[in-house]
Amino acid sequence: GGDGNDVAIGLSEIPADDDTGDSDGLGALLELAFGTDYLVNDNNPLVVVDPTTFTPGTQITDLTFGPLDFDGRFVRRVDHASIGLTYTPQFSHDMSVWVDATDTTPTVVVPDDGSGYEVVEIDYDIFIPSGPGAGQKARFFRMLVNAEESGPLEP
Repeated sequence: GGDGNDVAIGLSEIPADDDTGDSDGLGALLELAFGTDYLVNDNNPLVVVDPTTFTPGTQITDLTFGPLDFDGRFVRRVDHASIGLTYTPQFSHDMSVWVDATDTTPTVVVPDDGSGYEVVEIDYDIFIPSGPGAGQKARFFRMLVNAEESGPLEP
């Protein structure tokens, strides 16, 4: 899970300019949301080691066979709802227009290991279901992270 430091800070302690100074391209809110260390340049994708262990990072697409299954996986704070943090999976066919995922109830795939974080997954929308780009292949996946105090941010 996380490094412990990011669990200790709350939304009210996030720097107003969102600059963590670690030069990894993730702002303080995203570091807090994805369980990475805001003091270290560690903008790497999530790694699920086994059903009980993971290394925090940004969202990934997971592909399994037998049967063929695409999922979007991401790290989420266990206390996200109580601190006003929301995670909205989104898909795009061209990276200019993003549409919210149709699967809005993530499944826990790696439970909290005591770090305050868990890995969850949603079904990957193979095609954009509605709105701009409807029917187009969903080629890109991202997480929109929103905090009640700061507004939406994305990696």
